[in-house]
Amino acid sequence: GDTIFVKSGTYDLAGFAPTITKPLSIVGESKDTTILTHGGTLTISSKFAAKNLRFTHFPRTVLRPVVGEGQIIDGLVVENCVFEKLHSAIATPKTNKGTITGVKITGCLFSDMKSTRATGIAISTGLISNVDISNNIFKNLVSTKKGCSAIIVGSNATRTTTKNVTIANNLMDTISGPSTETRGAGPEIHVVLVYGTNIKILKNTVKNLPAGRDHEAIYMKAR
Repeated sequence: GDTIFVKSGTYDLAGFAPTITKPLSIVGESKDTTILTHGGTLTISSKFAAKNLRFTHFPRTVLRPVVGEGQIIDGLVVENCVFEKLHSAIATPKTNKGTITGVKITGCLFSDMKSTRATGIAISTGLISNVDISNNIFKNLVSTKKGCSAIIVGSNATRTTTKNVTIANNLMDTISGPSTETRGAGPEIHVVLVYGTNIKILKNTVKNLPAGRDHEAIYMKAR
């Protein structure tokens, strides 16, 4: 339940990849001047908040919520942060079977991300509910080989249990990837991809989405 306050400065986190197992908040002095760089993945398995921080040049996913069967993350807040020049910002692993609820990601910038599968936010596995992703900017997310997405909530496997998702007032500018076909399909670009019930997608702007066989601005898969 503690809060760590981080003063302005550049913090080189090379080799630092902790697992956070108890409720914790990390609050920077300013997203412009409190810079965390070169770190490993921060694995989160409890209530967590990150505010006013700039994450840059991380070689792997920055924040990874991990919940095993019977476990719960009730409260995942990322507010007024910057994620830039990295592969993936916030993403769950394929193995999640626990509960993730009370997700609020707001006022953040996701920019200049380039990898084989560039992803801004992917809360896609586990029992997912009460997700609010609003007032963010996603700019220059580029896949070099596979798919690319700004926001993913849920999956085919969790379509019947994912619920209460709001995606509102976000700007997505230049979300792109290869347009070549592979066995009749191709790398998938889904700027917003949401599964489940009670989905609200409101007042978002999508710009500069390249043409491709499986490139969609907004894709909903209902229960």
